[in-house]
This record gives sequence, structure tokens and C-alpha cells, in this order.
Amino acid sequence: RPLAIAAAALLLAVYLFLNFFPATLSIRTYPVAEVFLGEERLGTTPLEASARPGRYRLVLRSKGFRDWVDEVRLKPGGTWSFERTLIADPDDPGARAILAERYGLVMASIEKIERTRSGGPGDWIAPLYPCGNVRPGDVDDLRIDIGPDWDATGTLEIRARGAVLYAAKFEPRNLSTVMPVPAEAKAALKPGDEFEWGFFPEKGEPFVARCRLVADTGGTERLERDLEGQDPLLLGLFRANALLEEGLLLAAYREADRLAGAPGLEREALAVMQHALKGMGLMDSVLWWDLDERIQRAGG
Repeated sequence: RPLAIAAAALLLAVYLFLNFFPATLSIRTYPVAEVFLGEERLGTTPLEASARPGRYRLVLRSKGFRDWVDEVRLKPGGTWSFERTLIADPDDPGARAILAERYGLVMASIEKIERTRSGGPGDWIAPLYPCGNVRPGDVDDLRIDIGPDWDATGTLEIRARGAVLYAAKFEPRNLSTVMPVPAEAKAALKPGDEFEWGFFPEKGEPFVARCRLVADTGGTERLERDLEGQDPLLLGLFRANALLEEGLLLAAYREADRLAGAPGLEREALAVMQHALKGMGLMDSVLWWDLDERIQRAGG
């Protein structure tokens, strides 16, 4: 009898401990998600709930986002806290819109714009990029295009603060010339500098692109930190749109160009490129014509 009484007392103690000292679940997610603990649906986030201690399979589910699944161990009287942004399905436009809203991003969309290709004489020259607001890391290449009939002579120059930082005779071998920014010119440029570069003919007015060098504020770092674990292509699209909103148009264009062939994201990437070129005033350039063809093929 004493052993039976002791065993009963122990069972009662275990029962009371498990039922009067339950574990606490504290779960917050973005977006709102359904919470399943084992076979039981507890509700939706944000959620504070009690549960019997033990091991469970926890599932967080939200439309357009991947299920988050984990094994959790709930201790008597303990608290299990969890907070995270769920991983979006990169092919789901609704999920992209939900994430964009959280970060105050207005995702670019393709505009209906009349084709501007003039088809005029071929004796033109156009410094394309860099132009506008650029970070030090964006000042890597110079691109200058010429028409098939261009034959003027002169120099390719970079100027800032009233001084010539670089000058060399311009002898293009192709209709499109891309060359690295000379190290001495790049080293001389400081954040805040306004500079221009382009073709300075022996006679007549120069053809230049104007830029302003801005410090890299790391404006996309929080976005990248919060969206860590998301599909890399989707993260790239958000980064491109964030750069577009910051006015870093060349950086946005290049970021989006890397995504333009991605399944499910092509139109969104082309839209960023379109807005960036429009903002840089390159609506009658080779870049614009090529982009217009890509938009047409994508059904834009």
C-alpha cells in the first residue's frame, strides 16, 4: 500500500505539473500566419498561447509564402518565443506586394511609352553612363556610343572642380565604347563632387554626361538584413526598387539588368530599367531602344 500511494502521488504531481505549469508560446510573423502545433490549429499570429509541455511539430502557414516547419520542445512553465519574416514564393505577385508594403516600396511597373527612336543621321555621339547621382562603386566604366557616320576628332575627358582629371585622344573602334574609369581620375573624386565626362571635339561644343558623386549610405542594408533567407533573385528585385527610390538610377538599372532573364521576375526587372533610363534622360539612346525591344518581347 505505501508503494501504491507513493506511485499515485507521483502521478498526481506529474499531472498537476503538466497541467498547472503549462508552457507559453509567443509567436509573431510577417505576414500574418496560421499556427499549427502538432495536429492542433492554435490561431493566427501575433499569438500568445498556452500548451502542454512536450515535443511538437510547429507549422506556420501563410498564402504566397513557404511553410515554416520546425520541431519545438516546450518546457513546463517555460516560454518559447519566435519572430520572423516568412520566406515568400518568388513567383507569387501577391507575396511580393505584401513584402513591398512592409518596407514602403512602390514596385516599378512598365509604362506605355511611344517609341522614340528617330532613325535620323548617323553622325551622333552620346555619353551614356555614368550619369546622375552615383556612388563611388558605380564609377567603374564609361560608356560612349557613336553613330556609324561619326568622324569628328577630339578627346575623351573627365572634369571636376574646374580641373581636367583625365584626357586622352578619343579613337573609337566600335559603335559602342566601354572603358574603365582611369584610376587617377577615380582617386581624385570625392563624395559631393559634381563632375562631367564626355567627348570634347577640337571644334564646337562638347558632348557630356553630368554626375554627382554621393556617399554610399548603406540604404539597402536594413532591407537585405531583414530579408535574409529570401530567394536571392527576389531580394535583388527589392534592392533594385530601393535604389530607384533613392535616386541611384544607374545602380538600380544595373541591379535590375542582372535579373531581367529571371523566370517570373522579368517584367518587374524591365520596369525598373525603364524608369531608371527615363530618369537619366536616356530615352533616345541605344540602351533605351534595346530595352524597348525586350519589353515588347516580354509582352509589355
